[in-house]
Amino acid sequence: MGRAGDCIFKAQNNSLFCNSFRGPLGYVIAVAFVESLQIGGGMKRTAGLLATIRNILLAAAALVTFGWLAMVGQGCGPGFGAVEVTSSSSGTPTSSGTATPGPLSGDVLIVGGINASSAAVAQAELFNPTTQTFTTTNSLNAARAFHTATILHSGAILVTGGQDGNGTTLKSAELFNEKNQLFHPIAASMTSVRALHTATLLNNGMVLITGGIDANGNPLASAELYDPATDKFTATPAPMHFPRAAHTATLLTNGQVLIAGGFANSAMTAVQNEAELYNPTTQKFTNITNLMQDSRFFDNAIFFSGGVLNGQVMLAGGQDNAGVITSTAELYNPASNSFAAAGLMTISRMQFASAILQNGLVLLCGGLTSGNTLTYTAELYNPGGAFGPTGNMTDFRRYHTATAFSSGPLAGMALITGGQDGLNGLNAASAVNTAEIYSSGFNSFSLISSMNNARFGHTATILP
Repeated sequence: MGRAGDCIFKAQNNSLFCNSFRGPLGYVIAVAFVESLQIGGGMKRTAGLLATIRNILLAAAALVTFGWLAMVGQGCGPGFGAVEVTSSSSGTPTSSGTATPGPLSGDVLIVGGINASSAAVAQAELFNPTTQTFTTTNSLNAARAFHTATILHSGAILVTGGQDGNGTTLKSAELFNEKNQLFHPIAASMTSVRALHTATLLNNGMVLITGGIDANGNPLASAELYDPATDKFTATPAPMHFPRAAHTATLLTNGQVLIAGGFANSAMTAVQNEAELYNPTTQKFTNITNLMQDSRFFDNAIFFSGGVLNGQVMLAGGQDNAGVITSTAELYNPASNSFAAAGLMTISRMQFASAILQNGLVLLCGGLTSGNTLTYTAELYNPGGAFGPTGNMTDFRRYHTATAFSSGPLAGMALITGGQDGLNGLNAASAVNTAEIYSSGFNSFSLISSMNNARFGHTATILP
């Protein structure tokens, strides 16, 4: 298994980055003759052509693995809303209260991130699912990366924290108004600076913000609430039981929030296998006595709002307490308040992206894998079943986004944007502006027009 124990986030050269990765870029591919290619520069087009053949083979394998996905182009199983899962946040069920559709309803808002010059950016852009193109919109008031973006009941997008172009951890926040496409700064700052934190919309309309790193890269145990009615942030009466950053926070059916994993020291050598629940009624955090199956950070959390795993949360991948990038997955069951193993992914992954597709399958793609190498592989999880292969992405990626569509012209598909590709090795990993669409009908990825800005550590949010 690969180790990434020396992966440390800190401000350097005006950027937030993961340093001290060593070794040449490697990759795992199912087709032997593709494996022998030296990907880079002009060879990338050749790899793309060969990927078409590979994707056809993998699509057939996926149809065998997931036998109930019987009809190409049609989804089976429960219908899910659009779910976006990033390295620092998790997909959650929709809280009570529905935002009124706005003029850009269905478009995807892409915000912030780190560009190819290793600087955080304020630029934002919109993806139109009908034209499959990106257009610039108004910029943030502050450049930020590894921030959060949360849809409020009003339809506004709350953007909090992150690190700016000078590598400074932020406590500022702003709201995106879909009607005028402007970001409005919130006069009252958060109670603490935060990056690599979480922001979860509660059923009462407030937003729970937990953990993250402070100005010195130390993980935080503090938490706070944003109240849209007052436009202010207030610290919770008591902090979490453990400091956490790059963890997950997932809204459960009962209105509580599952907070799991994360790293607990600035060196990322202490990794949590503890989880806790936040109760909005009491505003208290309660430790879950049953430990997680594995310690993990930079993992993904996926909530199931229907089907055989209704109400449960899957935690997948990440780096564990031994510095190993893991392929393990586990399920949290609120009924038993405990975790159970959910099998192994096809490869180990951290800093990857995932989304629940309209057919109920979970797409997991890219990330850092064994040997500290970037991957462009992807896989599918059949809820209650196993992980299996699907076609590969057109580019290597980590710190990218995956956003699934449940309606509109791209219903059943997922948009993949940006990330670091590392074609010349991790030490030369660079932000990319490429984007692609995953088709669940054909189990394959297709390159589309590029974003206007290269970025990683950004957010992608479907506008209500």
